[in-house]
Amino acid sequence: MHHTHKVLFVISLMSLFISCKSANQNDDSSANPLPSHAITSNVDSNATAAAIKVFLKYLDIKDALVAGDTGKCMGATTNFIDAMEQLKERFPKNNSAYTYMDSLQSYAKKIDKAPLMEHKRSMFSLLSNCMNQFLKSIEIKNAHIYHQFCPMALHDTGAFWLSQEADIKNPYFGKEMLECGETVDSLN
Repeated sequence: MHHTHKVLFVISLMSLFISCKSANQNDDSSANPLPSHAITSNVDSNATAAAIKVFLKYLDIKDALVAGDTGKCMGATTNFIDAMEQLKERFPKNNSAYTYMDSLQSYAKKIDKAPLMEHKRSMFSLLSNCMNQFLKSIEIKNAHIYHQFCPMALHDTGAFWLSQEADIKNPYFGKEMLECGETVDSLN
């Protein structure tokens, strides 16, 4: 199921790139609107594609935490930080969502440097909240993103995360309580 969602997401992303390339080849971009299944947002297609890339790197961090794999988590956070740099280059600085950029990078760096998995997971909660706000602020659509919550995470204070699959794969407990949580919202 997880693999199917990623494949659908990549197909949507490819549709976005193809439609943007077609639109750039014509002077009248309104003649080539994005397909209804393409991922859209309130920023241009290059910024949207960069934001989707950052989200995919976020999912890699989540998956590393689900697996409890510190090494994989370090690689994923490095890739996330690199993708954030690319996003900053493509993102309009006058867009209010730009204010989330530094926080997203800062939280990823803290995840990377945290010595214990518990600390990485705690920082991931902050990254997740910020990522959710960022994606909402750019009004991302057709990306099939689920906002999920575990009430027992972080010593019973509860924590959210984003996923591309409706099935719960808890990044705060990993294998210990893999399916603890619920989908509370969707950014579709």
